[in-house]
Order: sequence, then C-alpha cells, then structure tokens
Amino acid sequence: MNDLSSSSHTDRYVDQNQNNKLLTEIRSRIHLRHVIPNEHKQCTKMLYDKTFDKAIISNEDNVSKKETKLDEQKRIHAENLLINAMRKRRFVMRFESSSSDENETEQELEH
Repeated sequence: MNDLSSSSHTDRYVDQNQNNKLLTEIRSRIHLRHVIPNEHKQCTKMLYDKTFDKAIISNEDNVSKKETKLDEQKRIHAENLLINAMRKRRFVMRFESSSSDENETEQELEH
C-alpha cells in the first residue's frame, strides 16, 4: 500500500516538473510558433500581452482582490491549455517520427 502512495507521489512530482519545464518554454517563447496549435493562439496573446501586464501593475491599488484573483485564474487556465496543447503536439510528433522510422525500415527490407 505504501508503495502505491509513493508511486503516485513520484508521478505527481514528475508531472509537476514537466509542467514547470513547459511553462518555462512558454514564458521564454522557445519554439512557441511550432508547438502551439492555432486554436490556442488567444492563450499566448493573454500570456504575453504587455498592456495586460501593465494594466494590472498600474491599477494594483484600485483593483479589488477578487478581480486580481480572477485575472490570475484566467492566466493559470491559459497556461494549462498551452501545456496540454504542447504535450499533445509533442506526442503526435513523436508518433509521426517513430512511424516514419518504421516505414524507412520496411522500405530497406523490401530492397
């Protein structure tokens, strides 16, 4: 029983670590154009919109805690959407590259 709980704890740690790495890529825009599908472009705009950040900073005193919390939740939601999109895209890319390797091997065997 203890092995199961430590295993799930390790899995969660690995997932969180991968999420952190993906967020670092998202924030530094590493290969962003190639990884994020078109349907998630609005998320990147929200994450990188400098006017959005400036508005939060300049109105910090005037904005209620509730609004700030909602903005933070939106940002976290956008980051989660991007993380999932990047994971799916990388999985598809890995699958396609492994399929092309298999096709090349089959062609070599035929000749």
